[in-house]
Amino acid sequence: MKKSVKKVIQWVDDKLEVFIGAVFLALMVVFTTLQIVGRYLFSTPFPWTEEMTRYMFVWMVFISIGYAVKTGEHIRITFVRSLLRPGLRLYLDILCNILCFGFSVICMIEGYKLLSIIRQGGQTAVSLPIPMWLLYLVMPLGFLLVCLRLVQCTVKIAGQIRQGGIGADKIEEEKGGA
Repeated sequence: MKKSVKKVIQWVDDKLEVFIGAVFLALMVVFTTLQIVGRYLFSTPFPWTEEMTRYMFVWMVFISIGYAVKTGEHIRITFVRSLLRPGLRLYLDILCNILCFGFSVICMIEGYKLLSIIRQGGQTAVSLPIPMWLLYLVMPLGFLLVCLRLVQCTVKIAGQIRQGGIGADKIEEEKGGA
């Protein structure tokens, strides 16, 4: 029982965002193809496909931000970092993670406030019978994933610092330098 739970947790940690992104991307391709076929072959486009594709794209982006943080592929300004030796870079990485965490918490809270306002309005999507608040749920959810990934990365970096900065050079090589 413990092994299966551990496997599920490991799968969620390793592949959840990638899986969701792949499913959304595949569905976006299907819906866009339906739109093209409907428009050019039958002269009757499906009105909901463009809107659904747009919302799926937004969801895919917000869910993928956490994965970018986990893999270190998010946008970074590395000028100051490149001036430091590898051991000090780890401390700067922790500071940056703390700042990003604070920003993500603010975005998550503000996203929730926006979600609450939209939910009270009872608005639905233009061409879909979907409440708009469900579509806006992605903002607090996406930033929650970012917060979780930042904590995960910070714990990993703290472990490297406890080991005397071991692995800092290897991380730099894996990321292609500073």
